[in-house]
Amino acid sequence: MSSVAKPQPTYKNIALVGGSGNLAAHIIEAFKQAGSEFNVTILTRHESIDKARKAIEGYSQFDIKGVDYTDKHSIVQALVGQEVAISLLAYAAFAYQPTIIEAAIEADVKWFIPSEFGVDVERHPNKTLPMFAQKLRARELLESQSKLAYTYILVGEFADVFVLPLFGIDFEKRTVNIPGKGTVPITFTSQSDIGKYTVAVLRRLPQFKNKSVLFGSFIASYDDWIAEIEQATGAKFTVIHEPLEELESRVSSYIRDKSTAYQLHAISDQIRFANGSGTVLLGPDINTYDSASFNEVVPETLHEVATRVIPK
Repeated sequence: MSSVAKPQPTYKNIALVGGSGNLAAHIIEAFKQAGSEFNVTILTRHESIDKARKAIEGYSQFDIKGVDYTDKHSIVQALVGQEVAISLLAYAAFAYQPTIIEAAIEADVKWFIPSEFGVDVERHPNKTLPMFAQKLRARELLESQSKLAYTYILVGEFADVFVLPLFGIDFEKRTVNIPGKGTVPITFTSQSDIGKYTVAVLRRLPQFKNKSVLFGSFIASYDDWIAEIEQATGAKFTVIHEPLEELESRVSSYIRDKSTAYQLHAISDQIRFANGSGTVLLGPDINTYDSASFNEVVPETLHEVATRVIPK
C-alpha cells in the first residue's frame, strides 16, 4: 500500500451498483487496499450474490445487497444510507441506469458516478452510435436535476482487453486488422489503474462536482501495440488496414437497423471505428489528465500491461 499522503474523503458510505463484473472486481480490489477509509455496499442481482460474497470474503468494510434492477423500490431500499453510488453496469444492462439514478435521488444519495469508464460521449463526433445512446440518456437525466451531484469518469480504452479479437487482433492467424492508420494515438487505462483512480477520485469528489475526470495509464497506437505483440510472441504479424470509410458505412447500417446494434461484430466495428478516427484520445499529453495529480497511484505502462496480457 502506498505511503503517499492521501486526502481525507468527504463521503465514506459507497454503493457499487453491479458489483460482479470484470471492472467491478478491480474496483473492489482497490477498496480492499483502502481499508477502513470507506464502507462499501455491493448491489447485485440476487443470482450473483454468492459470486460477490466470495470476492469480499475476509474484508469487514463490505456489505452485499441483492436487488432487482427492474424494481425501483428495491433499489431505493438498498441505497438508503448511502452517500455515493457508483454504477458499474455492463453494456447489456445500461438500460437500467435511469431507474437507478431515479432511485438514488429518492434514497437521498448525495453523488452519482454513472457507468461511463470510456470516451467522452458528449464530445464524440459520432455520438449517435448505438453503443453511446444509453450513456447519453443517463447524462441527460443527471444534468436535468439538481438533487444529485455527479462525476463522469473517462478512461479511453481498457488497456488489458485490447488484445481480444474485438479489437481486430488474431493471435492464431498472426494478423492485426487496423481501422485506418496504425499511428493514431489512443488513451488507455488498465482496469487495475481504473480501480485505484476511482478510489482516488472519491477522496477528491468536491473537485469534480458535475464534471468529467480524465484517467490514463498511457497513450499508444496500434503500431505501438503491434511492436509489443511481436516482441512478446517472437512472431511477425500481418497488418491489414481497413479504410475508415468502409467501417463508417457498416456502422451507419447498424444505426438504421437497430436489431443488429447489440451483436458482437456491430460493437466491434463501432469501437474500432472510434479508435481509428482518433476520438478515443482524451488529450495529447497524459500529464495534463486529472489522474496525473493523484500521487498515490503509479500507473501501468504499455510494456507492463502487454507483458501481462499478451498470450505467449
